[in-house]
Amino acid sequence: EMCKTCQRSSEVRVKEMEQHPLFHIIDHAAANKIPLECRLTAEHIDFTANMIPHEIFRASGVLIATAERCSSALHIDFRYVHTFTIHRANIDDRAYSILEIYDTTGEKNLTLMSDAPDIERVWLSICDEAREPGA
Repeated sequence: EMCKTCQRSSEVRVKEMEQHPLFHIIDHAAANKIPLECRLTAEHIDFTANMIPHEIFRASGVLIATAERCSSALHIDFRYVHTFTIHRANIDDRAYSILEIYDTTGEKNLTLMSDAPDIERVWLSICDEAREPGA
């Protein structure tokens, strides 16, 4: 259960989801057909799936990105998105831009990776231009 402060912040994130930089990053990936590698990890789980977001919509506080022909979908519940980080890493001699999403307890929930050229710069630019929800 969330504390009252986190609950209020959660309500703002949901209400103003379209202003959140994460929404713009996923929307940009869909508009530009940028492949994303989506990775869930835990102590006992490591799952990776690739998708190119095609359509973006929202339902009950959840951002939903579907791939073409609805072959896969990514659901991100904005009530629990607290923050994310963006950085670069070389994996198997390939440069990746990495976006890691953390929940309100500080746990990493999802990693999005792309080897698209200059995408880290684009993501950071989107963050700089986005209005902070509630501001």
